[in-house]
Amino acid sequence: MTCDVLPRLFLMARHRAALLKAADVRSSPVSAVGAKVRSTDCAVGLHRLMDKVLEELHTEPHRWLPTTAENELVELLDKSDAPDFPSAQSFYSLLAQRRFVLNIATSPAVLNVTLFDEVALRCGETCVLREPVSRSSLMRLILVPVDMRVALHGLLRAVLGVLESAGVKCWAIGGTLLGAMRHGSIIPWDDDVDLGVLAADEARLRAAFGFPRMDGVETDLLLEYVPMFGYKVYSRSLPPPSRDGSVTCMTYGYFIDIFILEELQGRVFFARNEAKRTWPNEWWYRDELFPLTRVPFLPTPSSSRQMLWLPVARSPLQHLQRHHGVTCMEEAVVPRELHGRLLSHSLHIPMTLLDDV
Repeated sequence: MTCDVLPRLFLMARHRAALLKAADVRSSPVSAVGAKVRSTDCAVGLHRLMDKVLEELHTEPHRWLPTTAENELVELLDKSDAPDFPSAQSFYSLLAQRRFVLNIATSPAVLNVTLFDEVALRCGETCVLREPVSRSSLMRLILVPVDMRVALHGLLRAVLGVLESAGVKCWAIGGTLLGAMRHGSIIPWDDDVDLGVLAADEARLRAAFGFPRMDGVETDLLLEYVPMFGYKVYSRSLPPPSRDGSVTCMTYGYFIDIFILEELQGRVFFARNEAKRTWPNEWWYRDELFPLTRVPFLPTPSSSRQMLWLPVARSPLQHLQRHHGVTCMEEAVVPRELHGRLLSHSLHIPMTLLDDV
């Protein structure tokens, strides 16, 4: 993968720079509207940043953290306007693949859940677990180890502290909100944390983590630009748990996803168009979201000494049922694909079988 990714990165950036130069010749010299940047300036910046990123990839082949140049390059790609070119998210994904190449199998093995006796097939498309999670040989292959969930919970605590100190309002979304309300903890097979932040607080968010700086700073927490939805937060002290591909979770290391949202006509939506398309049901009525409240949140259901108070929506149940289905509080679902893990079928788990794991 290393040999394939670098030339693709180079060609993508050079092609976009050429398109931007051509577009600038055809257009007037007036600046683009909003956050978009002038084509000529963008093309020059792309050439400079691409050279820097390629140099870093060659000189630090085993680096897993993003760099300042990568942050600047990906954001510039996202805010430029070149037609007929792969999205900034595609470019970002290639960079992530390059950084985590030692953790990503060329062809991830699919775990066939129908081969396990404790599983029953439902309607040919999904499978249902029939015995307690703690006794299931299949679930032992799917659950995120307790020590990894504890480490992820610690990262969340640190990020919440930074955001609170900076006056940035945030709340749990996605699987993290579902875990908080259904389990009181991280979902046992989930390997990241999802937070939402309003676009009005984005500048404070960036300043709190010193964005886009990654290099030559003493801080432990680093903010990475993600075109699709917002940002990721990494910790220097939490490298990926496996650099040899021997684990089936945490493929991309420990991180917190921060989604940028905006309010419009009484509803709160994802601010990025690609996020809206990917998760069309992930939105809130303003009155069901604000004012935020807090709930106790543990790393695992059986942990009691590491509790933190997690900010959540005022009335989350309606949102959860809209996004995850009306039975989401009675039956858990392990998706077929999650950060590099592949199952043959989605796996449904009645909550009566989900003991303390």
